[in-house]
Amino acid sequence: MDEDGERQDNPKHQVRLTNAFWMQPTEVTQEQFAELMGFNPARFVKCGPRCPVDQVSWDEAAEYCNALSQEEGLEFCYDCWESKGKVHCQPSKGYPMPYDCKGYRLPTEAEWEYACRGGDYNTVTVDNNIQGPRNAPSLDPGSWYGGNCGVSYEGAHDCSSWFGRQYEAFKCGTHPVAAKMPNSLGLYDMLGNVWEWCSDWYGEYMVEPITDPAGPKFGRYRVYRGGSWLSYAWHVHPAFRGWQPADLRFGENGFRCVRTVPIDHPATPFQ
Repeated sequence: MDEDGERQDNPKHQVRLTNAFWMQPTEVTQEQFAELMGFNPARFVKCGPRCPVDQVSWDEAAEYCNALSQEEGLEFCYDCWESKGKVHCQPSKGYPMPYDCKGYRLPTEAEWEYACRGGDYNTVTVDNNIQGPRNAPSLDPGSWYGGNCGVSYEGAHDCSSWFGRQYEAFKCGTHPVAAKMPNSLGLYDMLGNVWEWCSDWYGEYMVEPITDPAGPKFGRYRVYRGGSWLSYAWHVHPAFRGWQPADLRFGENGFRCVRTVPIDHPATPFQ
């Protein structure tokens, strides 16, 4: 069965994950990011502290994961450095695969999609009842997307000219996390609000079955998933992939953290 989010670069294929992982139930908020990093890069500051941090690069997201690991005395999953006023990060050379690091990190694409689908790869969380470019009633209960993202706060995006919408609005932007329904795993905003960075370099999928994929070894672009407040309805789908340079910032991108579950299984860090 084809899905709305399936394209030539990501044909449907079988994936097996062998490492249990914890995932943050919400996107990292502006409050969480600022408290740990000492600054707030968000475009939509007026949305408030409980809104997802946006306008954050992949490198800054990786640096945040390291800072969170340091706070809890865990190993770093990324090697980071500064150059010309920007932070740059790469997966730590001490771990052949991201799953091997026990600190905080960005999810692999496979982990992200498994979590987005509520732990069932056979589940399509969006039906085909798309009635317009920004009009998909099936998205409304659990997602902020281009059809329902109207806001009234200062600094929001002028969306008065958008067409084919579920609800009319003059200004649009992000919303507080966990304001919509969670999925079956208790995860909020997996689709919509902000795109979420994944750890993988962008590359075309293979059609063969694969175990614990982590993307290409090298690349030009990092992958993000899930759609955002700005997205057309067909982009807000578990299978749809976007990609941009790791140091790029824009007002649609955020992230959430994961951790590989240690062998001794201590209590989940995300409460």
